[in-house]
Amino acid sequence: MSAAEHVPRPDDLDGMKTALHQLANRIERHLNSNDESGSGAAVSSGNILSTLEMSDSHFHQYAIVREINHRLEESIGPLLDKKLSGLPEDGDGHNSLPKIIEELMQSEECRGTLAALKAELQVATAAVVEEIREDPVDAAMLSPGHSSKSSSKLAESSRFASSSSDGVLSLDSLLDDPMFDATPQRDLPQALRDLVRGSTWEERRAALDALLWFEPTQIFVHSAWSEVLPTLAKAMSSDDPEIQDGCLELLGNLFSSGTSSAMCMIYVALAGHIEASLQDLAPVRFKYFVKEIQLLSQFQHKICTCWIRSKRKEVMAVISSTVKLLGEMLQPPVSMTVLHLLALIDLEADWFRKWMHAHRSRTMLLKSFGASRMMVICVSMCGTWHNVFAVPNIDVGQMFQCSPAIKAVLQELRGYKPVHVQYACFVHCLHIMSHVLLYNEGRALFPVHFGGNDPAKGGASLPIEDWLTLLIHMMYAAPSAKILPDYASRIVDLIGGFLIKLGGEREGGRTLLCTPKVLAELITPVAEYTNRTESNECFDKALLYTADVLALLASRQTGRQVILRTMQPSFALKGIERSHSVAHLFATFASISLESYLKEGTGTVRQSRRKRIGRRTSKGDEKAMLRVPVEICGAFLFVCRQLYNTCNGLSMLEEFDLHLLVAEMYQQTRDAAGPKGIPLYKIIPPDGKDPDDDKRRPWAHVLLDNVLNFAGTPKGIKLLNETGIFDDCVAYMVERFRNKMQVSKCEKFGYGVMALQLAATAPGMIVLKNTGYIFHLVQDLWNVVCGGEDDLRLTMPYQDPLDPLDRSTHKVMSQLIAIVTSCPGLSQLLQPSGAQDIGTPGTSMSRKDIDRQEAEWGWQPYDFVPELEEHRDAAKTIEGLFRVVLAEKTSEPVTTVFNFDHMELCILRLISITVTCLDSLILLEQHFDLRRTLLRYQELQLLDDDRGFAVNMPAIGRNHLLVATASVGGPSERILPSREMEDWKIPLERKDDFLPAAYKWPLFCKDPMPEVYTPGAAAASVDDDTCEDLASLSKLITSAVAASGESSSVTYQPLRSAFVEVITRRKQTTRVVLAGFLLATKIIRQKSSNLPEGCTDTNLPDKPVSASWRASSKVGINFVIKYGAQLGLLTDESKCEKDLERLMAMCFSHLKELNGIHSRTSADNFHGFDWFVASVFLVFKGNAISSWSFLSSFAQSRTSELVWPQRILDRNPASFISPLFFTTGHCIEKIVQELFPLLCSAFQLSGCTPAQICQHWLRQCFWNYLDWPDIQLFICTCVVMGADYQTYFCMAIFKHLHDEVIAHSQRQSLLSWLYESFIEDFKFTPDVLVYMQRLEAKYRSDLPLRVEL
Repeated sequence: MSAAEHVPRPDDLDGMKTALHQLANRIERHLNSNDESGSGAAVSSGNILSTLEMSDSHFHQYAIVREINHRLEESIGPLLDKKLSGLPEDGDGHNSLPKIIEELMQSEECRGTLAALKAELQVATAAVVEEIREDPVDAAMLSPGHSSKSSSKLAESSRFASSSSDGVLSLDSLLDDPMFDATPQRDLPQALRDLVRGSTWEERRAALDALLWFEPTQIFVHSAWSEVLPTLAKAMSSDDPEIQDGCLELLGNLFSSGTSSAMCMIYVALAGHIEASLQDLAPVRFKYFVKEIQLLSQFQHKICTCWIRSKRKEVMAVISSTVKLLGEMLQPPVSMTVLHLLALIDLEADWFRKWMHAHRSRTMLLKSFGASRMMVICVSMCGTWHNVFAVPNIDVGQMFQCSPAIKAVLQELRGYKPVHVQYACFVHCLHIMSHVLLYNEGRALFPVHFGGNDPAKGGASLPIEDWLTLLIHMMYAAPSAKILPDYASRIVDLIGGFLIKLGGEREGGRTLLCTPKVLAELITPVAEYTNRTESNECFDKALLYTADVLALLASRQTGRQVILRTMQPSFALKGIERSHSVAHLFATFASISLESYLKEGTGTVRQSRRKRIGRRTSKGDEKAMLRVPVEICGAFLFVCRQLYNTCNGLSMLEEFDLHLLVAEMYQQTRDAAGPKGIPLYKIIPPDGKDPDDDKRRPWAHVLLDNVLNFAGTPKGIKLLNETGIFDDCVAYMVERFRNKMQVSKCEKFGYGVMALQLAATAPGMIVLKNTGYIFHLVQDLWNVVCGGEDDLRLTMPYQDPLDPLDRSTHKVMSQLIAIVTSCPGLSQLLQPSGAQDIGTPGTSMSRKDIDRQEAEWGWQPYDFVPELEEHRDAAKTIEGLFRVVLAEKTSEPVTTVFNFDHMELCILRLISITVTCLDSLILLEQHFDLRRTLLRYQELQLLDDDRGFAVNMPAIGRNHLLVATASVGGPSERILPSREMEDWKIPLERKDDFLPAAYKWPLFCKDPMPEVYTPGAAAASVDDDTCEDLASLSKLITSAVAASGESSSVTYQPLRSAFVEVITRRKQTTRVVLAGFLLATKIIRQKSSNLPEGCTDTNLPDKPVSASWRASSKVGINFVIKYGAQLGLLTDESKCEKDLERLMAMCFSHLKELNGIHSRTSADNFHGFDWFVASVFLVFKGNAISSWSFLSSFAQSRTSELVWPQRILDRNPASFISPLFFTTGHCIEKIVQELFPLLCSAFQLSGCTPAQICQHWLRQCFWNYLDWPDIQLFICTCVVMGADYQTYFCMAIFKHLHDEVIAHSQRQSLLSWLYESFIEDFKFTPDVLVYMQRLEAKYRSDLPLRVEL
């Protein structure tokens, strides 16, 4: 049936009419939105219809679109499938497909389908139009007298929907589109000719209306498309405003509907026309010229969206035309460029930001930008405005010239003045440069040449450092300038924001702001601030921006090193001698700022500080100094904080006693607030009421925050402990931690690392416990395991609570592991609530006070776990948590808690990691009778009829814990079972057997443990009798001792050289040789100290010690004797046990005397076993007399204070921080940050610190981590070579473990792996000693370690 004979059925006609009504309503909404947006002339409904698929996300849901798609699929789809099925299998389908589509479009079937569909749509459209005309409301709106907006829109819609001689346009836009049947419009060339050659205004206007009538898609496919843009360019040069506006409207319509190539062509044409207009720009055309610039600005924001589909030459043409145009000057006497006018439209250069986003356009843009005059304009704008504020008596009117006619046009636009235009251009240029300087290609455009590229021929060259210096100087000069005072604050904000943007970018801050010249200009006002006699709010704002920039630089390693190492310029603060570096300047400025607020009579810290840093100021000078605002004081404290929260920075700023000054300032603020009300460290919620009307709380938080960040380093914790506000700082940290607040704007990590550093010390753990930090961690564990959401309750628990996939328990378990692995901290956690050591100030808390404090902390865990109400300690303390699985009797109420098996796994894993510290193992054995309790629980797993054990995950966990606590040893000296089953499936042939065959390690419930866990004889040490040249070695040591000299000139170098020779030249170093070196150090020490030979005892009396100390030491002595017997070093175990016990008591009494402790104090309680004494005892093969002879002499040396962990005792261990932590740990972190930055980042990401891990290793002399030969070599090396070799030895281990540490950090298992695993494959080889010697040559002079023997 032909198309003319095709008449739709009534049901088809109704469906088509409904679909067309829906489409018409959608077009009307688009017309309304376009008119309301005020984007220019109304877009025709035909144009909207042709671009509806791109602009409407619901296009394919319209009924008319679905119907047309369905018809085409029914008729053309089978034909296409038939064609495709006829293709050969090995043919090129991609090349054949266009040919098939062309044949299909020319086929009779396709033409007939399209004609029938067109006829059906014509009938439906005519019916819709007739209904609209018959409707009284619509007829009134379509009448000529109706002039409302809705009438005009509906009339335009009806014009495109009604029948005409050319057919229905809505149908043509769908079926007569050029994609189907392009019918050229014969009147387009004529309209183009009439537009430029018309003799009358009416003829040209009619031609323009005809052009606006065309659809953009019709113009693009017309053969006369190549003549459209040149014709419009000529027409825009007309003096008729209507013609000009119409041409701009047509360009806008074409640009918004064009392809990527067409958009580029239109943009280049407009830019070329604007550039040509500059040759003869009359004042009367200036207003229209601004409109052209405005249209170009709109094009700039949209054209970058099509660059990914554009050719390279098209993108390059757009960029080149833009850069060339914006650098063109307007005609004299106008001192403006096109860039000035563009800046009025796009002040912050948003177009440039979009163009710089993609790498493709950024590369071409920077290349063109650097070779254009636009670059010179952007750079010179800074110099122009610098002269405005820096040069006195400058004529601003002469600098910013403008003709009266253009002044009038600018005034008519928005009241602009020439100075406004110049300022807008400066802002625009500065934003452009801020994007340029973020990239290496942009920074490579400097130096900029003025007046020619050859400086020798009169051209000037401006390096990037000089340009940045001009900017910084202008920021500081603007507040004091008398010219344009209203612009001073804006200039400061603008340049300050620009510098912060540069400082926030890593590479930009390093290469631009960290140079000596720029840094010197940046810190100049800091050095001269106290010389000012009057305050200036705008200058103070500039100083705050400076502090923010410096803090950003100091927060990164590169900028921090520059600040710490750059020498301060020639200027100095008033009354203060020249500092050594820029960091000293900041610390001095911060300390002076704080001192100006401290009251008279509280200057003990200030007096000591004057004495230490050499300040010489009189009382009158202090009064003459300008008091620094607290905002600036806090800002520069924040800069110093970025320095002293690292080891290098703290070493440099320690002399300024900033921690004491800030603490004194906080105490003064706290005293002024009075004892009533909420404590100052509390965080007041935004909707809460702050009782401090004078805003003391924010200032107090600034002070607390800065003091708290001393806890970022081991030595900083010691300084924090000396401030007197330790409790308030930690309480403030816990408040922020509970509220999940960020540490600061520069720190990327939370408070986890800081809390870990605190937990490694006894005073830090006490405060964490008293502030509820531990309480909330235990609560969180019960919450995620037993009280989670309903959907989490039904999931199967993971085999390992530290599985990274089990995020619910992994995070809280990691936090708890970091807390309990330190013996000093654990000893405080195992004390009952409110109890303290003897000698610790304070009183015990009553049950009522404890209940009140728990209520203040919030949520009680037994509110959702009722079974815990009778076992409250299990829900709030570490000790109670351990008792869940270590109780003497089975606790029925706790075992009925939901998911108790998973909770038991978590606690067993926590205990397993805790006992990796041998001192913690002794504490748990003392408190819980650990081993006997585990054996009793394991006995409950026995099955009837001696069928073995019921194997489950808790039983496997207890088995691993029993083997780990049975003995000590290194990688080759003991065997640990797996804590996981390799296979959970039971073989079919054993399905009646309850025991799974997957777990191969035997379980046991009685001592001794099975022999499978005991290594063979290969782990035994080398027999001393096999050494063939003991005589020659003895002669070498004797000669070294003789060469040490007399007491007046004693030197240890010969002995050290002999030791290095023995280690590097011999494959094995036996115990006898090492013992000889230890005794040699004793002989040399006696020479240097003039000690008589008989100063050491030959017999070991039984010294009286406390019963608790003796009972705790008994556990460690049993480990040592068993280990020595396993190594073959001890033969008579009972005799060696008594000798070691007497040696331990003798050393403990001797150390108490050396530390001045003569009465019984809390130091008599157990605070750690002396593993160094035990190691020396084994080195001397159980000879207590030789061991005591060496130890009594070695205790006199300063090296022993670090190498011997128990050497330093304190009357009050609860407030004592070991030198091993704040000295050796501080040096370790300092070197790790420099040598292994990736390792340092891995530790920080894992919530751990190298100092705590090394303290864990060094406290027990690497027992359980290294084999005995390496342990004795380590001890002898530290004694002979110096205490700093502790640090170098740890560095050698970190170098060995570098890749594994990073890998485990990525797997989120670093903490558990470091604590539980041996240090595999690490041997004390000659290469290790050579590496440590290299570190000694590099770092010994910088490390604060006592290396004397």
